[in-house]
Amino acid sequence: MSHQILTLAHANGCGETGKPPKATILVVEDHPVCQKLAQSQLNLLGFEADVVSDGQEALDALALKPYPIVLMDCQMPRIDGYQATAEIRRREVGSAHRTIVIAMTAHTLSEARKKLQVAGMDDYIGKPVDLDVLAATLKRWTQASPSEAKETAARESDKRPREDRQA
Repeated sequence: MSHQILTLAHANGCGETGKPPKATILVVEDHPVCQKLAQSQLNLLGFEADVVSDGQEALDALALKPYPIVLMDCQMPRIDGYQATAEIRRREVGSAHRTIVIAMTAHTLSEARKKLQVAGMDDYIGKPVDLDVLAATLKRWTQASPSEAKETAARESDKRPREDRQA
């Protein structure tokens, strides 16, 4: 897994090589404006993006292609981000592959963060998504081992505001 993440770091330009992107991130977002924004931000950062509108579409996409990172909205129709992530984790049991799931949410209270962790999400980004925060989060998950990235995410989480923000 560490090798996969380090390879991804070099492939998307976050590493020292600066090579063109090879990794594609799955964006799971039901709002068309947020879809376009996320895709544009990822493109600016040197990533490619596939976009789906809900958790069921995310599960279908992941069954066809192993995305290294998923940016997951939490509140969506049909299957929400929490349910989709729990199903992703259920499907990964016994597998060597672990998809990095980063929540995109307007809710930043500690209770909401606990719900993200229980669902199996690795990290979160507050909405509206700031390009610099997105860049730092993706860099953290593409340049470090999963355990190092989780530790850094936990430290960063403690620095984030505790009140809810509305998107």
